[in-house]
Amino acid sequence: MALTDMIPRMSDAELKVLRTNASRLLEHGLPAQKIAASDIMPQIDGEIESRQDAAPPKKTPAPRKKKAVVVSDAA
Repeated sequence: MALTDMIPRMSDAELKVLRTNASRLLEHGLPAQKIAASDIMPQIDGEIESRQDAAPPKKTPAPRKKKAVVVSDAA
């Protein structure tokens, strides 16, 4: 099975590691590795972007309620 076929089935963590490795190969790999990494990088980025678009928006926490101050009449 080709790597391009595996990308949609990867978990988010696996996809992140794959992107990190591809970026590293673009910087420090052999010429063949640089070509392979540059070929696969757009698909990795596209999958990450589509997952971010499909994810539900993050909820913002509700503001905290202030505690009521108890005033005693000790006069």
